[in-house]
Amino acid sequence: MEDFGIDVLMYYNDVLLCYGISTEELKKSYIGKFEKNMKRW
Repeated sequence: MEDFGIDVLMYYNDVLLCYGISTEELKKSYIGKFEKNMKRW
């Protein structure tokens, strides 16, 4: 099962690279989504 998790992360990384999404863009998007969701509670 551990190999599956690693495969998913590698695939996710490849997708980000293909679409030219930087780690900074991903970080901003993730934090924004997190903050929006936290306001719902």
